[in-house]
Amino acid sequence: MLLPLLRADFQLVETYAYQAQPPLDVPITAFGGHADAQARERQQRRLRGSRALTNGDTGPGEIREYCKLDEACKSLMKAAMRQLHLSARGYHRVLKLARTIADLAGAELIGPAHLAEALQYRPRRLE
Repeated sequence: MLLPLLRADFQLVETYAYQAQPPLDVPITAFGGHADAQARERQQRRLRGSRALTNGDTGPGEIREYCKLDEACKSLMKAAMRQLHLSARGYHRVLKLARTIADLAGAELIGPAHLAEALQYRPRRLE
């Protein structure tokens, strides 16, 4: 597909070829088939009766209920909060993402691997 490259004054500068790439090098079947649809169903079952439709929509009360952490995860989060200077909002965002990663993996509970993956997506502060 050829896309035009425009300057601020909308003059055509050049065209370049763009070829869409899949977002992951891993095929979706590596997650057991239709992982995204299965994860969405898992979320909908869990959140039935609440105002949230997805993990991203959950509020603090729902996070406390659905994103419970075991001792290993709690110690990992404490270390992450110290090192990454997470605010309460950042803490909740990491938990929601970890819950989604666990759903994609087909896990009922958030594990240390899910939490570690969610933490790696946090932007790093340069000090």
